[in-house]
Amino acid sequence: MATGTNNITELPMSEDSKMWNFVGYTVLFFIMAGQALSAVNVLWGSLAYLVCNVLAIWRTFSLRRPMADKVRDVMCFGVTSTILITKFL
Repeated sequence: MATGTNNITELPMSEDSKMWNFVGYTVLFFIMAGQALSAVNVLWGSLAYLVCNVLAIWRTFSLRRPMADKVRDVMCFGVTSTILITKFL
């Protein structure tokens, strides 16, 4: 029974929100993988970050998140892309 507190835990989780949670955890995995791989090989670490950034952008725009979240994810993608381009071209 809802208490009227507008608590997100009171809402049933749909299959769609389960999928977006999975994408969020996948983003977290690639952030951690990028961190670990960067210590060993900059290329593999940057590629892990690139995958993370693409997934984060997709998730942010699909969920219609606030503009600050969109700007953050696009800027992180830009930084990762710039590192890859300047380092390996």
